[in-house]
Parts: sequence; C-alpha cells; structure tokens
Amino acid sequence: MHSADARNPFTSPSYSRGSLLLFIVIAACIYTIDMLLVRIVPHTSSELSDRWLIGAICFDYVVVVPLLYYALVSRKRWHRWAAWKPIIPVAALGGLIILAALPSHLRGAVIVAEALLLPIEVLFLTIELRMALSVCRSVRRLRREGIPFPEALQASLSSGKLAAYIRHDVMVFYYLFASWRKRIGKAVQSPLAARESASLAAPSDQKFTYHRNTSLFLFAAMLTKVLVIESIVVHLFVRMLNEYAAWIMTAGSLWIIALLWADCRRSVLEPIRLTQDGLVLRYGLRLNGDLPYSAIADVQSGMDLQPTKEERKRSAVAPMVTPNVIITMRSTVTLEGLLCQPHEVHTVYIAVDDPTDFVEALRKRLSAGSVRQDD
Repeated sequence: MHSADARNPFTSPSYSRGSLLLFIVIAACIYTIDMLLVRIVPHTSSELSDRWLIGAICFDYVVVVPLLYYALVSRKRWHRWAAWKPIIPVAALGGLIILAALPSHLRGAVIVAEALLLPIEVLFLTIELRMALSVCRSVRRLRREGIPFPEALQASLSSGKLAAYIRHDVMVFYYLFASWRKRIGKAVQSPLAARESASLAAPSDQKFTYHRNTSLFLFAAMLTKVLVIESIVVHLFVRMLNEYAAWIMTAGSLWIIALLWADCRRSVLEPIRLTQDGLVLRYGLRLNGDLPYSAIADVQSGMDLQPTKEERKRSAVAPMVTPNVIITMRSTVTLEGLLCQPHEVHTVYIAVDDPTDFVEALRKRLSAGSVRQDD
C-alpha cells in the first residue's frame, strides 16, 4: 500500500511545479509550430506529401509530447509502471487536437493519425479494463462479507475527485437498474452499524423515512416532464446548427433524469437510521455520511428552516426539499454531497417525514450517550 503522500502528486516531495511549467511551455510551442506549419507550407496535390506531413505532426503530438511529459513530470511523480499511465491521456489529447485543428485540405490524410492512435487506444482500454476488473473483484469480495454496495464500491476505488465522479455514476446505474431485488431497509447497513451484532442491531435500530411527506416523487415527476419537453425542443433547434451538440445536450438531459430517479430509488431503499453507535445519514444521492453521537451537539425541528447566506457556507442542505430538521455538530465533520464530493460542514439541514419523532429519538440517543460518558 502506498501512503497518502505517494498517491497525491501535489503533496509528494518529488513533485516539481517547475518541471510541469516547463512541459506546458515546450508542449505549447510544439503544438503552435506544427499548426502554423500546416498552414504556411504551400498545399500540393500530392497525397504522399500530405501523409508525410501529417505523419510528422502526429509523431510530435502522439509520441514526442507524451514522452516529454514522462521525462519532465510523470517520472518524478510516480515510479515504474505507474509513471507510464498518465501519458496515455496526453497522447489521446494530442490526437483529438490533430483531428480538430487540421485544415480541410489535409483531412484526407488523417488516416495516419488514426493508425498511430490505434495502439494507444488499445493500450488505454486494456489498462482501464484491468482496473475495472480489479474493482469488480474487490466489490464482489466485500459484498460477500456483508458490506452494502455503495460502501464496497467506495472501499474498492481510490480516493480523489475523479474516483468520486465514477462512483457516483456507477451508483446511479446501480440504483436505477440493479437494485430492484433489494428489500426496503435491508441494504442499509453501514460500517458504523456493521460492528453491531445481529442480536443487538434489530431492536436498537430506528428508521426514519424522508420520501413520503416531502413531495420527492412529485418533484422528480414534474422535473422529468419539463426536461423531456425541453430536451426535445432544444434538440430540434440545436440540430439545425450542430447535430453533435444537439445529441450531447440531449444526453445531458437524460443523465439528469436518470440521476433524479436513482436518487428516488435510494431514498426508498435506505431511510435515515439511528443505530447503537450513531446517525447513519443516507439521503438519496444528495447527502451521505456517518455521524457518531459524540459529534452531535444539538438537534431541533421547525416548519421552514433555511440557513442564512453565511450559514450556508458551512452547512449541508439537502436539495429538492424544505428542511424541517437542523443537526448541529460539535465540530466540523465531512459529508458527501452531490456527485459524491466531500464537504466540511458544521450544520446539517434535512427534511424527514416525522421530524418530531426523529428529534425526540435522536435526543434520547444523545442523552444516553452523555450518561455513558459520565459513567
């Protein structure tokens, strides 16, 4: 296992910002000179000369610049095989720049670029496939040990923003298509509750729903209707300008609709839980975290609780609902918000179906915990 510093190149002592800046300057010079070259050199009718020109430019973009990145940046940040992985996106970026920036009279010679990119694409797909298979094996192993899918996926993926985005999209797919065999309330055990024995977990757990009286499904249905109509109109309009852009915008609308209903599905499957050790907050795909009772200072309910602009900076507010419960922490805690991105918060605003019962039950847990600490 590598340490946290070894995984994070920006905190590694071997990382040099000067080397990265030098690479950016040299790569920008290569890109600029090559693009000027294809416009300055007189056009000839010889297909062979066009292919030689495109081949030389492809060699710079797909081979020279990635190797330069390896020599100046990657080799100093990682070791051995890991140092070669980051150059693959650099090579792919170079290929995309070639395809986008070539003049029209040289597009016919782009087959050279495709031939050079093919082995790089195969290598990239091979690496990604190996990583995906490794994650799948890890998730299956953890699932056999009784760990829920979201926590198993989080433990199998590395930390970082990109891993969080991937985990979020996988969870959208899971709850939208692969969670229909799960029973409500069955797949909600978290690492905080996993330490409890089977004999104690059942009577000590309390569940509180948040999807019945908060108009969650009504909001999702209305927003879906708006997005469907809007995506059709926008697609027809944008298609007159650019067909690719139209399909990209339509795919974005479909992704938002999938996100809405995956969130609704998880909201039904995984209610908020009060366990023996703490509050297990599973608020759809919008807000997630485990809060030990020792970290909670106070909880209160109300009719229309909204944080001020200053409070919102250090608060986690559940989207798409009107909060009726405020949980105040003793110190800053980390919760996952939208897209599984971590946020440091001091106050949590949520809406539950029975706020009075939830606050009363949580206060009893807090009082029992303080009594045990005094003893």
